[in-house]
Amino acid sequence: MSHHDSTLNSVAERVVEWWRERRQVLASLDELAAVDPVELAHMARDLSLTGPDLVELAGHGPGGLRLMERMAEVKGLDLDLIAERLPGVLRDMQAACTRCQAKANCMHDFDEGTALEKSEAYCPNHHTMTALTRGFRRD
Repeated sequence: MSHHDSTLNSVAERVVEWWRERRQVLASLDELAAVDPVELAHMARDLSLTGPDLVELAGHGPGGLRLMERMAEVKGLDLDLIAERLPGVLRDMQAACTRCQAKANCMHDFDEGTALEKSEAYCPNHHTMTALTRGFRRD
């Protein structure tokens, strides 16, 4: 396979992944639109969010959360332990990563193997994750 062919395959795979995520986002938004407003308010409150915040986060899709999980992994963080002991901190990290405007930088740096070194420049969770490495590392 030539370099040109592998580049085309890579681009095609990204387009397919984008389309899958977009369909998931639209399905999530449709599901939320169908929920009774009172129930939506209860769901949002259970997540320590407002109803509009819940809808906004659903509209950003799962990509940011996957990037957050990858960053936590390269930093050696145990997200299950954080969820158990500091659920509010984890929710804040998830919201920050979901809303992040630097996802393209993050994905590029993961592809290049430099995300750990470069994330300080753009990652909204860099300082939080760095602080958490002192007590929430995977064994």
